[in-house]
Amino acid sequence: MRLIVPIVVALGSFALGRWTFTAYEGGARSSAVASTANANTPLAQPPQSITRLSLDEVFAGEDPFSAAVRAQEWVDSATLADLRRLAANSESLERRFWEWHLDSFFLDALAARWIALDPEGAIPAMKPIAEMQEKREDTCTIYTAAAQLRPTLILDEAALINKSGHLSQATDRALQVLASKNANAARRYLDRFTEPGVRREAEISIAKGMAENDPVVAVTMSQRLNAPDLIEVAVEKAEKLGVAEIQRVLTAAAGHLEEIDLPRLLIKHPDLASLTGVGAGKPNDSLAYYRRAAAQAASPEERERLLEQYDSLPAETRESLGAVLAVAWARTEPQKAAEWALAYADPVQDATGPNLAADKVFVRWFTQDPKAAFAWWQALPPSKMRESLGNDVSTYVADAGEIDRALELFHPHSDADWMIATQLAQTVANKDPAKAANWLAALPDATNLQDAAKSVIAKWYPRQPGAVAQWVEGLPPGRLRDQAMDGYILEIAQQSPPDAANHLDSIDDRELRLNATERVYGEWRATDPKAARNWLAQVDTVDEVWRARMLRN
Repeated sequence: MRLIVPIVVALGSFALGRWTFTAYEGGARSSAVASTANANTPLAQPPQSITRLSLDEVFAGEDPFSAAVRAQEWVDSATLADLRRLAANSESLERRFWEWHLDSFFLDALAARWIALDPEGAIPAMKPIAEMQEKREDTCTIYTAAAQLRPTLILDEAALINKSGHLSQATDRALQVLASKNANAARRYLDRFTEPGVRREAEISIAKGMAENDPVVAVTMSQRLNAPDLIEVAVEKAEKLGVAEIQRVLTAAAGHLEEIDLPRLLIKHPDLASLTGVGAGKPNDSLAYYRRAAAQAASPEERERLLEQYDSLPAETRESLGAVLAVAWARTEPQKAAEWALAYADPVQDATGPNLAADKVFVRWFTQDPKAAFAWWQALPPSKMRESLGNDVSTYVADAGEIDRALELFHPHSDADWMIATQLAQTVANKDPAKAANWLAALPDATNLQDAAKSVIAKWYPRQPGAVAQWVEGLPPGRLRDQAMDGYILEIAQQSPPDAANHLDSIDDRELRLNATERVYGEWRATDPKAARNWLAQVDTVDEVWRARMLRN
């Protein structure tokens, strides 16, 4: 069934969407007409027999195509009495067309027919259906369909606020539609919203409608209403009007670009690369998925043009855009992508866009063709970036069983490499924990190896506790010795908290020592609470506030 959903949606668009509704907000004339009929022709009256079918029968079977045609005929031939019966039995709307994604088409046609037959009484008559749909929390309802056709009917006759105390979906839609046609008319309804939060929601709806004609209005309103989402709405509307309108929006939103996905815009509209005066700001990291998707969809020509203009791209989006383009490029030409990223990499700073792109591109290349990628890497001149690339693939090399090569590849630069160190240590310790321990001891002391040391000791201690003690105590004073002692004490405490307590003074780092003391106390209290409390009361390496807090727990 899922395979035919796109086809069904297209069919519904053709079959059910052929009704159009012409509404004159200032007069009483309204009509529903088929696309094949003249706009001045009276309502067509197909054979009445189709209305004798229940909606169960209309949407029966496994063929959504036939069902769509039957639904079209059902609505075309429905009388006011038929529609009132439908309202009285609103549960009958819970049918197969929801599965086939025909709900919006069916409800649009139903609302158009109803309003055409009874312009003044349609909204109250639809109420049972609308209430049932609100209870089910449907996103597409008969009231939202009616709001698209006659927004003032909804605003005058339907409930403006939902049961949660917020603007109803239908009110939101009606205000948007009305504001897109007559902003002043929409604003006249604001006095009906006395609660400040709901009034703000109504103003946001009106701003969205006004953005249909002038997207910059939404930017201005976003700042007044503190509604940053309106900026993205403005961009969406501007895209329909062309690059010049997008430029107006970006200029108006200068300094408030967090809600705009600039990388996606630049990929889709490369001419924006020359835009100046956009101002400060940085892309929202939550949009990373969409940037990647847009980069992957970019044609080779678009990608090449943008990367050639890299230096002239807006500063706030240059690095993230270059990174996603390079990573997408690596799918087909990994070496060229890697060389481009390396050319823009910063030799000092690690976390720049091109540096991260080079890392990701090289990892992707290595997983696809390790021999070619490794040969390219070996030919690189010595540099910090070369070492960073080696770090990133070292775990893949280790997983492939080439332990010695993996350890040679790893050259930590900072604490940021702790995760790679831990993964490598765990892989080596699974086979030879002593070898893993000696490798850790040879790494620069500035590296954070706490998790790596703990993982090695956890593998090693059950097999050779004496060897672990000898290794830890033989380490020179420094960061690794404190971190290794912390892991050693944790293992001892699980068997003998008093023995573990005797090693706490061997940790020089105050924070590590406090954490180790807390774990020893916890293990001891689980087996002998009184002895644990007596011990903690006499420990002289902790402050009194910390001790009191621990004893209260």
